[in-house]
Amino acid sequence: MIAETAGVSLTEAHGLLRAYSRDRHQRLVDTAHAMIRRTLAPDAVITPRS
Repeated sequence: MIAETAGVSLTEAHGLLRAYSRDRHQRLVDTAHAMIRRTLAPDAVITPRS
């Protein structure tokens, strides 16, 4: 979902997802599940927090 939305490789998408999870002190699997359940939009992961 992230790779398609952002137009990046799967490796880069994984890095974005990991960074998002780490910055919010969440487990990676919980963040991934939120995306699958559609309670977390790919844009939220792609857009850096200001």
